[in-house]
Amino acid sequence: MSLVGKIFAVLAMIIAIFYTGVTVALVSLQENYRQQFVNEQAKHDHTKKTKDIEYTKLDSLRKQVEGERDSLRKEVSRLDGENGNLHAQWAEAQNAVRLAMNVIDDQKEELARISKNRTELHTDFQAKVRENEKLQGDITGLKDTVEQRNTAINKLQQDLATAQKNFVTTEKELGKVVTDLETAQARLTKLREIRPDIHDSLIREVTLPPKKVVRGKVTAVDQKLGLVIINRGQRNDVRKGHTFIVFRDNEYIGKVIVDDVFPDVAAARYVADAMKKGVEVGDDVTTKLRFEF
Repeated sequence: MSLVGKIFAVLAMIIAIFYTGVTVALVSLQENYRQQFVNEQAKHDHTKKTKDIEYTKLDSLRKQVEGERDSLRKEVSRLDGENGNLHAQWAEAQNAVRLAMNVIDDQKEELARISKNRTELHTDFQAKVRENEKLQGDITGLKDTVEQRNTAINKLQQDLATAQKNFVTTEKELGKVVTDLETAQARLTKLREIRPDIHDSLIREVTLPPKKVVRGKVTAVDQKLGLVIINRGQRNDVRKGHTFIVFRDNEYIGKVIVDDVFPDVAAARYVADAMKKGVEVGDDVTTKLRFEF
């Protein structure tokens, strides 16, 4: 065999061996790939089965969640309604609270006013208590005074009884004097007709009382001249020479004598030694003081 043939043979052998090795390697690799594919297929099937189970669970869970979501939506709607009602109730409650606060403020003001009135009433009460205690003391003093006054009144009544007896006696004596004066008046009237000059002279010296008690008021006074105008005159039986007693309330002032008489008024002059005070307009005058028992 030639060298070329040997080389060709050797190359052919080498190629055959290489091809066989490659084939064996490819077959072994294919078998490995097939085994891996089977394993991967089994793993995939197991995974798919597991995923299907999980998907079923998840789908059931999704449906459950959707049901719960719908329930929650209904609950939310219900809660929204209740929330609206609560807001309305809250608004009403706030209005009620504001009204209550206004009432409380008014009551506070009223309580403050009542407290102030109570303090004032307490102060007034304390003052009344002190006043009452003072009045009790005054009443006790008045009781003593009343007893003293009663004793004085009893004594005065006894004195008045005595004075009444004396008055009756005096009145009888005065009656006799009046009779004598009337007789003298008649004589003076006759004397005036016969001797007016002697009559006027006697009138200036003799004071003649009127037949009845005459009372009147002082209407004008001249303090410097001591002249008085009385609102009683001839129509009231006032005559020249009549004496009037002047008094103010229960105070004795003095006496005046009539100097001139007119129909409704009379002019009189002071009796100097009988005057206690000056006569004033409005003073009372009388020809006789009365004592009543």
